[in-house]
Amino acid sequence: MKKIILLTVGAFLTGLALAYAAFAEEARLQFSDVTGHWGESGIMGAVGKGYVQGYPDGTFRPDRKVSYAEFLKMTVDALGMQTNEAAGGKWYAPYVEAATRAKIYKTSDFEDASWDAPIPRKDMAMLAGRAVGAEMYSQFAYQETAEEYLYVAANLGLVKGMGAGKAAPEGETTRAQAVTIIERMLKVKDGQTLEPADRNTRMDAELAWHRTNMYTALENELHFDRIGTQFGRNGYVMETKDGLYKGEMLNLYVIDLEDPNDPYRHVVKDIDSLIWMRSKYYGMHPIKDFPESYLLYFSTKIHYNKDTSKYADTGQRQKIGTVGFGTTDINAFIEGDLNGLSAVYTKTGEHLPGASTFILPKARFDNEDSIAIDLISPGSSNATHKTLTLFTQS
Repeated sequence: MKKIILLTVGAFLTGLALAYAAFAEEARLQFSDVTGHWGESGIMGAVGKGYVQGYPDGTFRPDRKVSYAEFLKMTVDALGMQTNEAAGGKWYAPYVEAATRAKIYKTSDFEDASWDAPIPRKDMAMLAGRAVGAEMYSQFAYQETAEEYLYVAANLGLVKGMGAGKAAPEGETTRAQAVTIIERMLKVKDGQTLEPADRNTRMDAELAWHRTNMYTALENELHFDRIGTQFGRNGYVMETKDGLYKGEMLNLYVIDLEDPNDPYRHVVKDIDSLIWMRSKYYGMHPIKDFPESYLLYFSTKIHYNKDTSKYADTGQRQKIGTVGFGTTDINAFIEGDLNGLSAVYTKTGEHLPGASTFILPKARFDNEDSIAIDLISPGSSNATHKTLTLFTQS
């Protein structure tokens, strides 16, 4: 009896697979604009599952933009969710209600956007990410921003790059992209592990999320199972209580000096001419001679300095100090052994305009587990400090 049941189930599944293959092939022949398209496989999978259709003229229009409403409908249908046709209102109201019930969509998500507007990649990643429980895959305290979902989605392999290592968070979504991401979403929900987006795309997504590429750039150095950080998305502002000075750290770029193709080398002007030194009384050392290192480039901005007699005029450079990764041998350091974090200057010994810059040898990660930065008001005997942890691995 068991054998008969198993044979019957097996025959049913085989028949289902054959029917799906036949349906997909029929759809392939039906569409005049799909064969050879980069998204052909995902399109056929989506059409075969029935959550998206073509147009009466025999086209699929894979490069047509997808609206918020259309992507939400595809997602709800692909997940086989029940919709309440009595939800009323616009045609997409039942899908919004179903997605809200499943906590895929929140009413505060797209307050400034029309449901008929093209959905940007970051919002698409947020809906798809919620559908797979992306917050469970993040090593950080979740902040529920679309940019953070894009970062996690890139690490999960839900989204890939848009060429040249760009995550394109504001980029509009096409029908081919939409079904490709939904197909990946279904695979993750089925327990499959996908290949992450390329490293440059993941760094770009991280930068869009919280203004640094640090955690992706240092992924081979850090222990993500126990990392902690205070690094957020909106930058860090240093404002004195007297209201005379306000500066801000904008972005932190971590550049691998060992990689001539690092995508952020272009951020630093004349990078190969820069030097590090313990102080002006000791030797200058070209950073290009220390390739097994990272360059930490903090871009900064001075919003205002109303009293340069009290707060030194530093142009657009917010003064930043560091705590952690200090030298392990001061005498060797003075002699030119880069064994700890060091400030970086132009070849004439000046600070880089609008930035605070440091070099960090990779070898120091072998015996160091935390680093913090100190935003300091410039040139004051009673300086204001704001200390923030970049990472700790305790």
